Amino acid sequence: MKNLGVLLSLYMKSFLGVNKARFTQDKKERNRTIISIVVMIFVACEFAFMFSMQMGLVPGFDETTGFGMAHVMTFIIALMSGIGSASSELMGFRDHDMLLAMPIKKSSVIVSRVIYMYASYMVYSVMFVPGAYIACAKAGFLTGGLVARSLLLILLMPAVPTMLCSIVSLLVSYLSSRFRLKNIIQTFASFISMILLLGFIFYTSFTEGESGGMGFSGMTSWFGEIYPPAVWFTDAIRGNVGALLKFVGVSVAAFALSCLILYVVFDKLYDKLNTTALVKDKGLDLHRRSTLFGSLYKKEIKMYFSSPLYATNTIVGYALCLIGVIALVIFRREVVTAMVAMDMENFLPAVLGMVLVMFIGLAPTTSSAISAEGSSLWILTSLPIREIDVFKAKLAMQFTLSIPVGIVASIVIPLALGLDLIWMPVYALLLVSDALLFGVAGLMMNLLHPKLDWKNEAEYCKQGMSVMLSMLVSLGASLIPGMLAIIFAVGSQYLSMLIYAIWSVLILIGVTFIYGWLKKNGAVRFRML
Repeated sequence: MKNLGVLLSLYMKSFLGVNKARFTQDKKERNRTIISIVVMIFVACEFAFMFSMQMGLVPGFDETTGFGMAHVMTFIIALMSGIGSASSELMGFRDHDMLLAMPIKKSSVIVSRVIYMYASYMVYSVMFVPGAYIACAKAGFLTGGLVARSLLLILLMPAVPTMLCSIVSLLVSYLSSRFRLKNIIQTFASFISMILLLGFIFYTSFTEGESGGMGFSGMTSWFGEIYPPAVWFTDAIRGNVGALLKFVGVSVAAFALSCLILYVVFDKLYDKLNTTALVKDKGLDLHRRSTLFGSLYKKEIKMYFSSPLYATNTIVGYALCLIGVIALVIFRREVVTAMVAMDMENFLPAVLGMVLVMFIGLAPTTSSAISAEGSSLWILTSLPIREIDVFKAKLAMQFTLSIPVGIVASIVIPLALGLDLIWMPVYALLLVSDALLFGVAGLMMNLLHPKLDWKNEAEYCKQGMSVMLSMLVSLGASLIPGMLAIIFAVGSQYLSMLIYAIWSVLILIGVTFIYGWLKKNGAVRFRML
């Protein structure tokens, strides 16, 4: 138990960046870490404020509305991110061989890994739970009993997602380990699992949500129908002791099952995943040629798909966008009917533009493209190539994913919903310009705040400061023009189109300046890494 406490303390301090802020001798690195922590706190406060404001506008709000929605969102986000990252968080640490040489029980190592993943999912609840408390306090529902019950339930919220992500990711890892190209197969298998999950969520939310509405109440209603512990959670918030005991029992059993499964399969699966297959030498093909850009671009593609966590974490936004487009095509009548019923048909095109931009910029690959090189970056910096050629290859990887998705969405959505066809070029200009912005801005952020000393892929994919800053950029790039377009949509949709068009031109001007920075200052910083 003592060893488990030491491991958890080390993992949590590394996860929060406490040790780096306290003991690093590099003042710039210390300042970056402190700023990263401040940014995370700021983002959490912003989400709490926005969530509390949204909860306050829900008709018939009571103590279960905010906490029920927090439970739903935490569960869904944990599953979305966990299916691709669980394998890395459970088996991707580079300290396993060192721990085996120490007098530490295997059970302590296993439990510490599961708790580490559990804590990373708990972070998602920070975006919603404080807002639920604020909304309850404003409405006068906050009591001592509610606080005590909610704290216990919130502490147990990630248990079932942890179990589900562990089972799915370990199964995918086992199947992929039987092939030579195990990393690529694991990436595609994780991506397919995530797509199936998102498709199921979208389908059930539209079909089951018809009876309960499309708002927060409807969402918690359909989620309770497909996931019974959600009903126990809301009943326990009200003070139902039986429901509280059921939720606690299921959560504890789920956590114990996660530890047991990992304990049984860890050694064999770890060896398979970290064994490099021998490739038969087929000789040199002297006639095969490739351009410099082509070689660098192929390298980026291989690096991207060699990391299941890196791929699934950065592709989730584009997957959400495509699934949302498909859902709008299938359920276009229900969406239009709901918008008309809420007297929001004039706002729909402006809202869609804001949501599409948010999806496109959710997690750009360039925000962690430099950090992904890790300790092997010196190989790239020592090659006799221009820095801008390296940047172009990394940007091309980002644009390969983002621009086609944006163009497809800009064409399909106006046709599916019967919007004015002028929205097609407006959406295309908006999404392509924002895709360019997120690409160059993410690369600039990663050059300014690289994380090359990572011990686990999750450190640079999900916890890097450049990732946090890129999320803020995408949030601002979607909310600022989106809110202006919604406000001006009261008068005419053409004013919303004009807002988005002007914003796109401003974005393209900003992209030009950032690209100029990459060619000069960015190249210097890259050589200094």
